[in-house]
Formats: sequence, C-alpha cells, structure tokens
Amino acid sequence: MSHGEAGTDGSTRQHISQTFFRGHSHCTLYEGRTSDLIEINVSIIQGSAIGPASYVVQAADLRTVKASNHLLMYADDTYLIIPACNVNSRQHQ
Repeated sequence: MSHGEAGTDGSTRQHISQTFFRGHSHCTLYEGRTSDLIEINVSIIQGSAIGPASYVVQAADLRTVKASNHLLMYADDTYLIIPACNVNSRQHQ
C-alpha cells in the first residue's frame, strides 16, 4: 500500500510529522539509574492513539535496494535481512 492508497499525501504526512512528532523526549530507567533525557524528533510514539496508523503510513513505501535483501514486517516491527553477499548494500538501505 502506498501513501496515496493509505489516504495520505505529502502535505498530510508533513503536517503530522511537524505537529505530532515534535516536543517528545525519552529517558530510560534501568536498575535504579535514569539516562539523560533526549529529544525525539522522528519516531512513532509507542502507546499513542496515532501510533498504529502512523506506522502503516511510514512503513508503506519501504523497499529493499537489492532484490536479494528481505524486508519483513509484523505488527509494528520491521526487520531488514541482508545476506552476507550484499553486505556492501547496508549503506544504501
């Protein structure tokens, strides 16, 4: 499904990314220690109402550079599998 099929165009995606994905930050608490707070400006915010739809829109046009590389998607996870023979394509993926 392309962005057009998902009912979005460039201006809609731009509006969403400029309004919803700005002003968020993240830190991690692990074993009683908290990491520095870091601003997140490009991401799909987990646990948000718009998260699942945003993933569909953002991931819809992903394609591999080489036909023998594989893109696997399940729920909200995306995996890029690059065989050893294509290791040099990592920089272009």
